[in-house]
Amino acid sequence: MTLPFVKCDYPSNDGFMGEFKKILEGGPWTNNGSYLQLFEKELEKLLDTNVAVFNNGETALFAMLSSLGIKDKYIIVPSYTFVGTVAAIIWSGNYPLFCDIKSTTYPLINPARVQDLLEEDIACYKNIGAILGVDLYGLPCDYAALNKLGFEFRVPVLIDSAQSFGTFLKGKLVGSQCEAHTFSFHTTKAFHTLEGGAIASPDEYLIEKVKRIRNFGINPHNRTECSEVGLNGKMNEVQALIGVHKIQDARATFTRKKELFSYYLGQLKHHNINTLTPPKYSNPMMNFIPIFVNNRDELYENLIEQGITVTKYWDVPVHRMSAYEDFCPRGLELPVTDKVAKKALALPFYNTMRKKDIDYIVEKIYGTVV
Repeated sequence: MTLPFVKCDYPSNDGFMGEFKKILEGGPWTNNGSYLQLFEKELEKLLDTNVAVFNNGETALFAMLSSLGIKDKYIIVPSYTFVGTVAAIIWSGNYPLFCDIKSTTYPLINPARVQDLLEEDIACYKNIGAILGVDLYGLPCDYAALNKLGFEFRVPVLIDSAQSFGTFLKGKLVGSQCEAHTFSFHTTKAFHTLEGGAIASPDEYLIEKVKRIRNFGINPHNRTECSEVGLNGKMNEVQALIGVHKIQDARATFTRKKELFSYYLGQLKHHNINTLTPPKYSNPMMNFIPIFVNNRDELYENLIEQGITVTKYWDVPVHRMSAYEDFCPRGLELPVTDKVAKKALALPFYNTMRKKDIDYIVEKIYGTVV
């Protein structure tokens, strides 16, 4: 048996194919077309907040930071994240201030360490501009704790929610709990448009501003004038069309994956394999299923040999990458981050996975784990 890490599903009904052909033959192909506008409206209904769609999650992160006027500041961010999170900070003219994560079973930014950095900032004037939390594996950050710190220290709380689209927190979908959230609709995500991203925020003014930024900063009321320094962050009409069709089945997709996740989690814990412990108040939409084992590299090789595609996620934290050495103070220690990075292994997970596939994976892991 061969099991891929992810499977990319896309609309294939006659309605979609007819509209797809119409776009190819007559356009418009991009430039804030009708499907992009419809996709945004559907996302706003689903998330119950304001939304701006982008061509990818990285561009959305950059636009979010730029829209708040944050410049030449330190942004508190975990090192245990995809490198794109940190790259967006630097491209926006800011600097990462790396923060440790909480634990193996909840590998997200630790609010206690965030508080330490904020208190140190008051003493040393490091000039912190924002807190940028990162949702991982579908798990949400501790938004309440981060928002409390943001209010106390007067800094915005932003969230890279690339991996938590579809996650419920206290009965509400992630996207409006903090000042702004960004999403990724890359093919590896639970909901995708092949490539794409979005910003969601309860702040209507912020969303209007990022919509200008994604279109070169052009003022929509006077197209000969730029009111912002912008870039080309527009999603094309084919991507938006995919989004329009897939969002019709979004809740059914969420339900299916959450049922599979519950079964997966139960099987792993039944066999005493160390994995995530979701917060009791959350209902996460998982993109990947991580386990944390001492013999990660050996297990990785064994599973690959048996046709199970797994990923070391993330093998090298950002603060250990050569390109980011200049942004790390000498002697920086992130012990929990380093520990988790050496143990984490992400298992296959996708909408069409069967329970017998999960059983097969767990069977191959069990007895090999240390």
